[in-house]
Amino acid sequence: MGAGDAKWYQYILHDALIQFHHHIFPVYVGQSEFNFIGATDIRAPYYFLLGQLLDFLTWGLANSLIIQHLIVFMNAIIAAFLFYFLLTRIAPQHRWQATVVSFFYITCPGIIGLIYFQDSYHAFMAIPYVPLAIYGLILINQKNNLFSYIITALGLTLTWLAHPPIALWTTAIICFFLALQIVFLRKGFIALICVLSLLMIFNCWQFISISILNLGNECAGHGAHFLNSVFNKLSADVPAAFLPLGWANGESPDLQLGYALWLMLAISLFVAIRWPLQNSMRNLLLCVFVLFLFLFPFPYINQKLWSLTPDFVREITTAWAQQRFYVIIAAITCICAMMAFTKIQALFFRKILNVLLFGLFFWNVYQTYYFIHHGQIQKDGEISWLKSHNIFFYNYTLYPQLRDTYHEGTIDPMLKSKLLDSKQAILPEYDNEQVVISKSLNLKNTEIYSYQSFPFIINKNNQPVKKDIPLLKIKIPDNQNFLLVASISTKQLKQLSDDNYIGYSFAISSHKNTHLYFNASYRFDALPTENSKVLLPIFIDNNEENELYFTLNGINGHGKILIESYKLIKYDADSLPIHIESFTPYKAQVKTPISNTYLEIFKQYLPGYQAIVNGKAVAVFKSKNNLILIPLKNSGNNVITLYYKGTQLMHLAFILNMIIWGMLLIYLIRQRYKFII
Repeated sequence: MGAGDAKWYQYILHDALIQFHHHIFPVYVGQSEFNFIGATDIRAPYYFLLGQLLDFLTWGLANSLIIQHLIVFMNAIIAAFLFYFLLTRIAPQHRWQATVVSFFYITCPGIIGLIYFQDSYHAFMAIPYVPLAIYGLILINQKNNLFSYIITALGLTLTWLAHPPIALWTTAIICFFLALQIVFLRKGFIALICVLSLLMIFNCWQFISISILNLGNECAGHGAHFLNSVFNKLSADVPAAFLPLGWANGESPDLQLGYALWLMLAISLFVAIRWPLQNSMRNLLLCVFVLFLFLFPFPYINQKLWSLTPDFVREITTAWAQQRFYVIIAAITCICAMMAFTKIQALFFRKILNVLLFGLFFWNVYQTYYFIHHGQIQKDGEISWLKSHNIFFYNYTLYPQLRDTYHEGTIDPMLKSKLLDSKQAILPEYDNEQVVISKSLNLKNTEIYSYQSFPFIINKNNQPVKKDIPLLKIKIPDNQNFLLVASISTKQLKQLSDDNYIGYSFAISSHKNTHLYFNASYRFDALPTENSKVLLPIFIDNNEENELYFTLNGINGHGKILIESYKLIKYDADSLPIHIESFTPYKAQVKTPISNTYLEIFKQYLPGYQAIVNGKAVAVFKSKNNLILIPLKNSGNNVITLYYKGTQLMHLAFILNMIIWGMLLIYLIRQRYKFII
């Protein structure tokens, strides 16, 4: 499933599985050609931990694309059965209604749309565990004991492992719920302290690792920018909130609460007005009300709430408030509905309710069919996803200080290594990328000249229409490495607004299925300058004739891109001055002409790397470009091995968490009978 960001998630998974097969566990950063830049994975490890478990259970016979789909299927099954179990604990006498309501939750457009339209794999991983955290609040309200604190903290812990932004908002809602308990009932303070403390204990591995790696600062300083992004996105999509699927013209027409859950919410409100209301249900409905104030652009109120929200919360929410909020709202709505069913005693109301549930069940079956039929599904197999595409140009998790380097040059990891002298100046003959370019640019038989003008075509949503420019037809032998150097200049290229989050990208692609297994791209976070050079590696896996196309994508801009010339260059990766033997583990050889040099590897520097040079452990440093530097003291042949192990504190936190989770599992097994209300 998925045709866009799903590639990025599949590359993360593929990288994690490669490391798992090389006995690297747990995974903190990328260490394969699928993530050679070393992007961090610890932000949301549940996705690849579940993938590694499935890989183990299938004896490593399933490829990463199959594992990716198994993860989605298994996670949906866990969510359905866990939610059904929780709902039957709330209303044991309404089991078939619990079955239907569980189905409503899974098929809520705002949830199923995460995977079928949004490619939000990490967000989809959170759907089983948000209800568990909310259910823990009911236990706190009724029993207020250690078991209720543990269930709430456990639900939060698993949500944090799955998707930190959703977990952050879920944690905020739980704190708000317990604050209401303190205000109205003069109790809940101890519960609040205990839940937050248990959360920190249960999830110390993730929190400590994120702190050591200094993650979460990618969008620092963009609070005002994201404030506008959030409000503009909500304003654009609010007309779709009450329309059938596919009828809306917003950017995300399929992120809705859905008619079934609107009805569940209406039933809960009806019961709250007509019959005595439990404190937990009242507080949960107030939580939904607050989330709606954030979600719908009410004049003044909505903007004021977002402006009062801390910057770091807006920065990790950005324009995806709906993807975060609907999961929480859907879980609370279904739980409130089951609590409401226990209050409805009149036969007349129960018959009406059953008829409505029966009808909406078939409506949600239709919704599911709609998503499957219209969603972004790879129907042609896309074997190319299993080959080395390099997560490098699909990465959302780079440090700001690395982005200038990140967008320069090629995307072939074989070409990214450099040898520096003692003052960190590049030795030109030991720069793999420049060696290939300088030796090949003057070969006239590789030159193909073209002069093309590509204007942006803006549609009514101020988005450029994707358009391909045919370049050339080419026949390349199997698995050969080529570099396409395109000279680009701009003309009257302007931005329509300051919101240029995605940037401009150039790509080379083939229109023949599975022939071009790397859709090479070059992305600018800012407007390209005059006479920019774009370097794109091309890898073709068969010798049939391929027609290559030059593609330009961008947002919020207009003008022209001029392709002044381009050249196709062949190079032999084995003959490069810095020879890369493998990526997992990273092994390289270089014959240094002088002593006291540094090998700069195109991996972002993070604490926890270990390097071995000629059999001896050496310290790893950070270069001026925030990349890894490995000192080479002696001239001559140097054999280098680099791997990421993590710091001692990260390892201690992981071991401690394993012990804690083991003790927690034993405790839950012993307390299994207390899980019934």
